[in-house]
Amino acid sequence: HYEVRTMLKTPVSFTFNKSNSGCIKVSLTEYRGREYVDVRYHYRSAENKAVPTKKGISIPCECAEEFYEKLGKLLGK
Repeated sequence: HYEVRTMLKTPVSFTFNKSNSGCIKVSLTEYRGREYVDVRYHYRSAENKAVPTKKGISIPCECAEEFYEKLGKLLGK
């Protein structure tokens, strides 16, 4: 089982550089009282800040473990 409430007290995220113009950010978020793993594309602004886009997915944390297991099978791991 997951224990997100304690993790959300301190922001948890990591970033993959996709290209010079953008990156993919994975973070824990909360929306309407539910916790999610958010995987979202961010583009780089003229000020070199990462700005989120609509391109992405939010997976409820209660489904994240199953998603991770199935992703591993898809990738052959």
